[in-house]
Amino acid sequence: MNTPLNLVFLFLFPICLWCQQPSVYFTFNSDFEMYEDPNFQGQSMNICVGITNPDPINPTTTDLEFSNNSQAIDGTDFLAFGTQNITFLAGDDTEQCFTLTVVDDLEAEGFEEMFFDLTNVVGGEIGTEDFGGTFYTGIYDDDNTQVDFSSFSNYFIDENGGTSEICLSVINPSVNNSTIVEVQTSCIGCGGHATYGTDYEVMGSASSLITIEFPANSSTDKCFTITGLDDNLD
Repeated sequence: MNTPLNLVFLFLFPICLWCQQPSVYFTFNSDFEMYEDPNFQGQSMNICVGITNPDPINPTTTDLEFSNNSQAIDGTDFLAFGTQNITFLAGDDTEQCFTLTVVDDLEAEGFEEMFFDLTNVVGGEIGTEDFGGTFYTGIYDDDNTQVDFSSFSNYFIDENGGTSEICLSVINPSVNNSTIVEVQTSCIGCGGHATYGTDYEVMGSASSLITIEFPANSSTDKCFTITGLDDNLD
C-alpha cells in the first residue's frame, strides 16, 4: 500500500529541482533621456519592465516606483507618474512599457537625474538582467543661462587708436542671481597674437582678462571696447 505513495513523492520531487524563480527587471528597451527642448524628438520616453522564467501557474506582481533620490520632481518636471502596479500573468513574459512625458517649464534647472526602482515583488524576485531593479535616466533642460558673443563693431582695428566694441548677450538670465563671465582677450602661443598693453588695451580694464556681469533678470547686452596701440613696430 505504501508503494504508490512513494512513487508519487519521487515523481514530484525532481520537478522542483528544475523550478526557477521568476525575475523582473528594467529592460534595455527603456529610453535613456528626455529633453525639454521641443526641437529634440525626446519629450517623452518609455520605461520597460521584463520578466524571465514566468511562473506557469501563478502571476508575478511588482511596483514600479519613482525614487525620492531623484532631482526631478514627479508631477512638476514630468507629468504625474506615481507608482505603476505591474502584473505578469501566469506563463506570460510580455514586456510592459510605461511612458513619461516631460514638462517644458521656464526654470533653469540643468540636467535633472531620475531614478526608478522595482519594489514589492510577489511571486518572483528582482532580476539582474539588463538594468536590474534600478533604472537611471534624466531630463535635459532648455532654460539654462547661456552667454555668447552678439556683435563686433570692427573685426580689425588700426594700431593708432582704432577701436572695436565687442558685445555679449545672455539667454535665459537667472531671476535671482547675477551671471558673471570672464573673457580672455589674449591668446599666448596662438601665433601672430596681439599682446595686451603693447598692441591693444581694453577700456576700463587693467589686464587682458575682462569680467562681465549681467544683473539678475536682465537680458541687456554687455559690451567692452578694445583700442589699438601704436608700438612703432612693423
